[in-house]
Order: sequence, then structure tokens, then C-alpha cells
Amino acid sequence: CGGTRDTSCEHTGDTSCEHTGDTSCEHTGDTSCEHTGDTSCEHIGDTSCEHTGDTSCEHTGDTSCEHTGDTFHTL
Repeated sequence: CGGTRDTSCEHTGDTSCEHTGDTSCEHTGDTSCEHTGDTSCEHIGDTSCEHTGDTSCEHTGDTSCEHTGDTFHTL
């Protein structure tokens, strides 16, 4: 998907996806997702998101991965 204001985007095996203004994106099997130009994206209700090395994405209400304040946190 383009990633612009997309509220139902699924990436399968995508290793370089760009998201801009995403509010609810589910990543399946995505272990290395790069967010370009997105420094304050919020994923709300995303329970199946796996981000590795993502340091510029803030996830709110995420029960599988925790990204807080532009810093990658593991559970």
C-alpha cells in the first residue's frame, strides 16, 4: 500500500515499507521495517506487529511490541 493515511495496511515479508500518517497498520512477519520520514507514527490496536531496530515509531495500545518515545523497547 502507499502508506498515506492507510488504516488497514498489511505487509507480509516486507523489509522496506514506508509509512506516512499510518494510524492502524498490522505487520505480519515483518522483522525489519523502515519508516522513512515518519517520526511520530502511532499504531493503535496493533497486536501483531514485530519491529526490529525501529527507533522512530511510537506505538500506542500495542500488546506485542512496545515503542515508546522514539526508542526501541523490548517486552
